[in-house]
Amino acid sequence: RDGISKVLYKEMFEWLIAKMNTLLSSEGEPGHWLGLLDIFGFENFETNSFEQLCINYANEQLQNHYNSIVFARDMREYQREGVAMTHINPPDNTPCLELLGSKEKMGLFTLLDDQSKAQGGSDQKFLESVRERHYQRRREHPNLVLPRIKQAGSTTFTVRHFAADVEYSVRGFQTKNMDPLADTVQRLFHRSSCAFIQQLLPQPADAPLAKGKKVRTVAGFFKDSMGELMDTINQTNPF
Repeated sequence: RDGISKVLYKEMFEWLIAKMNTLLSSEGEPGHWLGLLDIFGFENFETNSFEQLCINYANEQLQNHYNSIVFARDMREYQREGVAMTHINPPDNTPCLELLGSKEKMGLFTLLDDQSKAQGGSDQKFLESVRERHYQRRREHPNLVLPRIKQAGSTTFTVRHFAADVEYSVRGFQTKNMDPLADTVQRLFHRSSCAFIQQLLPQPADAPLAKGKKVRTVAGFFKDSMGELMDTINQTNPF
């Protein structure tokens, strides 16, 4: 029920924004569009899971943009205009972004995708891969905290975000990352008696997934969406 509700909300929200942009557009007048940035808000609960990791990654991205605009851009403008100012070294959360999202440096989302797609992958193996990649002696990542001595049954790791240290429990990470309801929900939507609901999702494939074809994960989708969002934001004029 919860999974279906989330998909329905997401698809209807995107349909509504697309429809509004179509109505706002005029032939021969490109560039008129509406962008609604729904900021999640930094989350740090008693128990934090995969959802909080995604949300806090989004906030890290937006904070990085804010630092660039407010500090770097404004200081360049002051220098151009000859305004006296005290030089400020803006906070840099790039290491945290790389820990979470870098594919080249095997960030946490990439390690989770590897475990989600691997035969025999598990939440515990994901946590072990995080330790092996980012928390070995003499190369401990500054934004990651794990017990120095490997503890049997340990299911948590801590990320030092710009706002606070957040402890995450890896229980359920793999299942949530694979979004197992996706194909089932597609078929359910296409059997709906409502034509509007039918067209919200693409027709599900009848054939099984071809060998070697990439499996789309929630983490991969979220990272791609954040990349597109930041590309769009970086092309706008902030005020």
